[in-house]
Amino acid sequence: GVVDDRNDSRNSHDDEDSSNDNDTNSTHFTPAIDATSSPPAMSDWDTSLFDVSQDWFGCALACCCPCVQGSYQRSAVEDRDCTPLDFIWMFCCTPCCLIKVRGDVRDKYGIAGSCLVDTILVCCAYCLPVAQQTRQLEMRGATPAGFKMGK
Repeated sequence: GVVDDRNDSRNSHDDEDSSNDNDTNSTHFTPAIDATSSPPAMSDWDTSLFDVSQDWFGCALACCCPCVQGSYQRSAVEDRDCTPLDFIWMFCCTPCCLIKVRGDVRDKYGIAGSCLVDTILVCCAYCLPVAQQTRQLEMRGATPAGFKMGK
């Protein structure tokens, strides 16, 4: 009987240890989830990629001077004045910089999209996304062309 009691007490003690280990492990690896918070909702662009008729001058400027537009957009996204360094940065690698600026505009305003889509748009029809970004920034109160375009 004594040997059986020791084995029983060991087994019950081992069971307690293993259950404590499981509790510790499960709480240790279980991330805290806050049911009240949710990820920020993603939105769409306020203007279509093909709304060229809304802003002929902005589209023409985007087609003729994407470096200038991109430079002003970069500074507008960062809420500061455009500097010569913005132009140099944009001139050195225009496609990559335009893709980066488009991503920054999306991030700033919570617009859904991806780097892959941005790359395809900029590489296939750069003036359309650049003009769209100008309209988007202007609708949000920025001056992405260095001045208000007006409608």
